[in-house]
Amino acid sequence: MGGFTGSDPAMTVRELQRYAKEGRLHYVLVNGDGDGDGGFGPRRGGSEVTDWVRKNGTAVPATAYGGIATTSGAQLYYLA
Repeated sequence: MGGFTGSDPAMTVRELQRYAKEGRLHYVLVNGDGDGDGGFGPRRGGSEVTDWVRKNGTAVPATAYGGIATTSGAQLYYLA
């Protein structure tokens, strides 16, 4: 969501909420680049989306999926 530069049309908070509620979306990777939009892009309310995911999701430790912790600050979240 948001593409490589964060400028692609990404989901809004409302769309994310609906997809999570319908069970169509379970995991979201939030970019840790420090630009405040979480990689979702400023055109689609990136900081609001990132804030919602961080508040409503559960951080998944990298060890839970065979990954490794990175210095980029990227974090995978599970949406129940």
